[in-house]
Amino acid sequence: MTKALLESAPTRSAAGLAVPSTLRASLLARFARLPAAKQVAQIGTVIGREFSHTLLAAVAGLSEAQLAQGLDELVAAGLAFRRGVAPDAVYTFKHALVQEAAYESLLKARRQHIHQRIAETVRDQLPEWATAEPEIVAHHFAEADIPESAVEWWGKAGDLALRRSAFSEAIAHFESAILLADRLGERPDQRRSRFRLQIAYGNALRNARGFGVSETQAAFAVASNLAAGIEDVSERFPAYYGLWSASFARGDLKPMQEMGAACLRDVKSRPKSPEASIAQRISGMTRWFEGNFIEAQRHLEQALVVYDAVRDRELAFRFGQDLGSAAMGYLGQA
Repeated sequence: MTKALLESAPTRSAAGLAVPSTLRASLLARFARLPAAKQVAQIGTVIGREFSHTLLAAVAGLSEAQLAQGLDELVAAGLAFRRGVAPDAVYTFKHALVQEAAYESLLKARRQHIHQRIAETVRDQLPEWATAEPEIVAHHFAEADIPESAVEWWGKAGDLALRRSAFSEAIAHFESAILLADRLGERPDQRRSRFRLQIAYGNALRNARGFGVSETQAAFAVASNLAAGIEDVSERFPAYYGLWSASFARGDLKPMQEMGAACLRDVKSRPKSPEASIAQRISGMTRWFEGNFIEAQRHLEQALVVYDAVRDRELAFRFGQDLGSAAMGYLGQA
């Protein structure tokens, strides 16, 4: 507030000086007197509390002289800190309220346009950053109100977090994707995308909170409903397996038996497929649970005959465990 007062003093008489009633009003008044700083601050604030010179320059569409003037004003006014030297400089708003004031000074349409520019710039011009932090691209597409692109990138962010065993982050990313996906239409490609998101969401819940908790069971129940329109058996299987594993963890024998039998029927025409290995394993584990150890041994041995350690390596990310190790563990017990 003192800085706002001092900055306005040279242009006003002492009687005309007025202290803004709130910090936000004070900041907005200061931005009004620093038009070059305001322009870069508005773009910077859409990027985030911290923003790089490189990304700002790519999004702003200003000349280097205009950009330098705005950034120098912003730093000189004490509204942002600068680390490093352009083009490698990084800027941080001094306080969250500074960022908030600059963000709120933008009209909604202008704000969405900047979010879109940021998302497209990171996606197209900074692919390494987009690959490492897809949630950045997802966030900006979501704020730009481009839901299809946001869903795609939230899904990528969730998959990456899942592979890094960052399960809480994966759950949050998939929830963001699903929330937006539910607003889209019912085209076959959208339904398939929604199904894949639901499977991944179920996997994240299973790893973070357990096989048998109600959230995991509910997620795979939704996935099973969506699976009705999926013709590819290999795509449907994770939904069935998710429901079976939830029942197994809860000790609920009847749905285990029903799902195991359904899976065996599904792979009857594909006896050497990875899905056949899964179907044999869950059938063997179901028989083990029943106490029918001879049948359990038969199914589990067949699962290992079909299992291929190289071919089926990626399935661990879809089913939460290595299929061969799980089959051998229960075969030993049988």
